[in-house]
Amino acid sequence: MNPRTKKFLAIILLVAISSGVVITALVMLPSPVKHAITPGL
Repeated sequence: MNPRTKKFLAIILLVAISSGVVITALVMLPSPVKHAITPGL
């Protein structure tokens, strides 16, 4: 595998991991907007 392909795969892997972390954080953390819409919860 040439260095250019390794670099490309590394970038794709980093983007996939970071986007997964961001999506997980957004889903798991309590949202202030959700609490503003439903104050009973």
